[in-house]
Amino acid sequence: MSDIKEQLSQLTFKTKNLNALPAMTMKHISATRHIRHLITFPRSRLLRKLLPSLSVFLIWSILTTFFGDIMHTTVDIRVPLTPLSLIGTFLSALLTLRTNQGLSRLIEGRLAWGQLVLVARDTAQIINSSIYEKDKKLALLAARHLSIFGWLTKARLREEDDEDVIHAMLPSSDANFVIAHLKKPVAIISRVRQIINNCAERNIINIAIQQKLEDNLTELNRITAMCERLKLSPIPPLYTSHTSRLLVFFLFFLPPALNVADMKRTSTVLCALAVGYAMLGLDEISHQLEQPFRLMPMQQLSSAVTRDVADVFLLQPPPLHSTTDLGGSYVMNQPSYR
Repeated sequence: MSDIKEQLSQLTFKTKNLNALPAMTMKHISATRHIRHLITFPRSRLLRKLLPSLSVFLIWSILTTFFGDIMHTTVDIRVPLTPLSLIGTFLSALLTLRTNQGLSRLIEGRLAWGQLVLVARDTAQIINSSIYEKDKKLALLAARHLSIFGWLTKARLREEDDEDVIHAMLPSSDANFVIAHLKKPVAIISRVRQIINNCAERNIINIAIQQKLEDNLTELNRITAMCERLKLSPIPPLYTSHTSRLLVFFLFFLPPALNVADMKRTSTVLCALAVGYAMLGLDEISHQLEQPFRLMPMQQLSSAVTRDVADVFLLQPPPLHSTTDLGGSYVMNQPSYR
């Protein structure tokens, strides 16, 4: 027991305070969030992402607004604002649909990881109550594998290297077995399934317990396949390219169209820049939502799996001796059959 406790403690360098997420959420929904967002706008991550595109668009807006008269003598690219607004309507619909698709993928990913945490905890509890007292070595070996399942799933989805976690938690033979697999989370499931079948063959667990554990492992397999589908099947590129071309077309003709509307030149540039920031920002957000595992707090979720499995085996429930221990003076009366 002290061995696995020491190994689980080695994962603390990978974890962060889980209370940081609720604190971050409260910060984003606070009453002063609008003022804070305006003050921190120059440090915005979205602004940094859009800075190259916005810079080009700003230069184009200045050229067409302040030097439009000279440019239009050669090629007149001014269009009325009304037909351009029709294109803007279609563009807004495309961006909205793409963003909704991205949000759907994010929701699906969050549901999958929530189920992963639940199934891993449930599997650890069943192994602890059914196998641990009869074969501590196999039970703790299964616990070590389950405790790093979240980390290995995260590493596969984000293309990271988590071999240090494998070597920290598993014996050398098991570590080599997992590392040799292309899909390391699947190797974890295979090893735990082997342990369960071994216990069933030696009558350590009955058929009902074995079936429940097998169902849990099948669910972990299903969750792994769901996450891989989200990662490997993005929104169709044709949809993305069509939206991008329409967005560029709209922004190209927007400053001349605003200039035709008899607005002041400075107001024209500022209005065009605001519309460009909104459109380009929504497009960038939809691209980030397309890969939900880059946005989800998978560090904290992987840590939750490890902590749940560790709590199950490190904090054993008190033994049950008799019915009198449950309530002191309470005694269950059993009917006598004669």
